[in-house]
Amino acid sequence: MSTSELDYDVETIMTGGKKGSPPPIMHPDVDVAERDPTNLSGYIKVTFQEIIAEPEPSVFSLDKVWILSFKVFNVTKIWCYRITSTALALPMAVLCGINFACMSFCNVWVVNPLVRCLAIECHLIRQVWDMILEVVFRPLFVTLSDCITSVKMALAGE
Repeated sequence: MSTSELDYDVETIMTGGKKGSPPPIMHPDVDVAERDPTNLSGYIKVTFQEIIAEPEPSVFSLDKVWILSFKVFNVTKIWCYRITSTALALPMAVLCGINFACMSFCNVWVVNPLVRCLAIECHLIRQVWDMILEVVFRPLFVTLSDCITSVKMALAGE
């Protein structure tokens, strides 16, 4: 069996055995063909060759075993994902929607107003602190730096 036949068999398995089926119906907000356009899950895209590899011809399995292993790996991966996503995708979508709605609510109605209030209230404290630094500490540190820069060091014995 050639590589192109293997790819075709896996593609047939992935499409549910519908050879020559029409393309999926597109929703204006959801791209069914490109489901990870920003490559968010790129690190979990795993192929058979990245997991199972026979290092040298002396330890190769039989060709039929290798081909069957390839098919079993892909079918198992595809259908296990489909079954778990069918069972859990909608509840997880609800939980994620609630989570992001709560985070958005907290950010809009709690965090941003609190940060803005603190910025307004701390403005007076900042002005006082800037004045203390300018009036007290700046002259002190300028005087200390003048004293330190005027120190001359000489090595004994020269």
